[in-house]
Amino acid sequence: MAELLERFDEADADNDGCLTLEEAQTVMPGLTQEQFALMDLNNDELLTNEELFSASGQQIEGESVEGEGEQPEELIAPVENFMIYDATVYSNKPDNLVEKGFHPIACIYEPEILLSPDDLDEEFVRQAARNEVEQTTNNMVVIDIECWPFSTDDSSAIVTETVNKLSLVADWFKDEMPELKVGFYSIPPIRDYWNAIEGQGANYKKWQDINDIVAPLADHIDVTFPSLYTFYEPEEHDGWTVYATANIAETRRTAPGKPTYPFIWHQYHTSSRLGTEIPEDFWYLQLQTIWERGADGVVIWGGWDFVNNGLLEWNNDSMSWWNATQKFIDFLEQYRGAQER
Repeated sequence: MAELLERFDEADADNDGCLTLEEAQTVMPGLTQEQFALMDLNNDELLTNEELFSASGQQIEGESVEGEGEQPEELIAPVENFMIYDATVYSNKPDNLVEKGFHPIACIYEPEILLSPDDLDEEFVRQAARNEVEQTTNNMVVIDIECWPFSTDDSSAIVTETVNKLSLVADWFKDEMPELKVGFYSIPPIRDYWNAIEGQGANYKKWQDINDIVAPLADHIDVTFPSLYTFYEPEEHDGWTVYATANIAETRRTAPGKPTYPFIWHQYHTSSRLGTEIPEDFWYLQLQTIWERGADGVVIWGGWDFVNNGLLEWNNDSMSWWNATQKFIDFLEQYRGAQER
């Protein structure tokens, strides 16, 4: 019912703060009397914002059970305390972002944890853990190692080798600083777009098979950070929601019981539209989709200028993604308030 929430004011023709069935059907023509009645909690034949907030959190219950080579069809309800984490690297960020609901998260990158791609040194990793525990504010750390190969095009042996090395890194990190909650950027699962949106079929099964090789990594981590970066404009290819849904479902399948915080970036991926910002409404849709799919939160990355190879400066006036993020944070606050009533 997210669309009805989003277009509530448009549907409310008489501006009375409630929707009749007929008004709701102007923006959701397929809405039935039975569906309307399920959301009408006080049986007054009118829907309020509060009833829609409650319905959006209760409409889908129970986690999906996927068969081999099949896309998930059912989703779990949104979590109560959905977190929005700040992994951006902007310069001159405001001091009040936490007050606005944008919480810092520690990210550690390859140069801080590896002497070189071919040199995995235990003491260097342990020192990185000791350094990191002094900086993190929530004891949660994202480790970003992308120099070791893992993709659906890599052989099983190559992926297994990468998983074994990542497992060592996680074990050394957690042994050195047990209080840290550790996860890796973009694995598990292996991010995939075209195979993920295929649905039932051989390519989807191929993706799941390679993710089965990645799955043992879940025994060494505490949290998951799948990557849901954007490759295509919505008018060019509308598969982002399907892609996100499938990747979140694969995260749960390969790392059951682990909290999930997908990474998103407010620009298109460098492989497609270098430096191009995602439209504000599309960005809001991404936040909303991740929330609706039952993730525990989201991690936002950005702030690096890949054209000029340097940090971008925070500027409220020119960042449409931040406007959309604040709107979504406001929505979450309203939703939580309605759930508490």
